[in-house]
Amino acid sequence: MCFLYKEIATYIGTKLSELKKLCEGEIREKRGPLYSRGERRFRPGGRRMI
Repeated sequence: MCFLYKEIATYIGTKLSELKKLCEGEIREKRGPLYSRGERRFRPGGRRMI
């Protein structure tokens, strides 16, 4: 039972993180074209990855 609970918890965790990423992406798009275009290159720190 504990194992199953762990599986469900990790699944929900991954889904939540995916949703969070999507929401952050939407917010970035609203801010300006620079963010949406270079979304993949931006780290959480905001510095550009080259």
